[in-house]
Amino acid sequence: MSDHTADVHVSGRAAPEFLTAVHDRLEQLWAAGPGITLEDRLAFELAVIEVAGNAIQHSAPSNRNRPVELDLDLEIGSGARLMARLHEHGAVPASLPDAGADPMPGEHAESGRGLALARQLLTDLTHERANGTNTWTLTLRARPHTQGT
Repeated sequence: MSDHTADVHVSGRAAPEFLTAVHDRLEQLWAAGPGITLEDRLAFELAVIEVAGNAIQHSAPSNRNRPVELDLDLEIGSGARLMARLHEHGAVPASLPDAGADPMPGEHAESGRGLALARQLLTDLTHERANGTNTWTLTLRARPHTQGT
C-alpha cells in the first residue's frame, strides 16, 4: 500500500518561470488528491511559493559556469499530510535561521518575509545540505476534510 495519495514533480532553472510551473503542478496535485480543505491548500501553496521564490531570488550558483537547478516534489500523503521537497542543485550553502530568530520584519521592510511566513503556515520547515544540494522540506498536517467544507 502506498504512503501517499497523490504526487507531482517539477524541475527547472532557478528563474521566475519555475514559479509558473509550480502553480500548474499544484493544480494537478489538488485534482489528483481531493479531500484537502481550501484553507489548507491556500496555506500550503503560499508556503511553497514563498520558499521557491526565496530560492529563485537568493540562491547563488556554487559554480559560476552553471546555473542553480531546482527540483520540487509535491505530495499528499496518508492522513492528509502535505509535503514539498525543494532541492537546490549547484547552489552555495544556505541555512534556515532558528525558529525564534526570524520574526516577521516590519511593515516597511522590502524583504525577509518568505521563510518567516512559510514557518507560520506550516507544521514543519527544515533545511539540510548534502552533496552540494540544499534541500528544503515543507510539511503541513492538514485538517480532516468534512462534508460541506
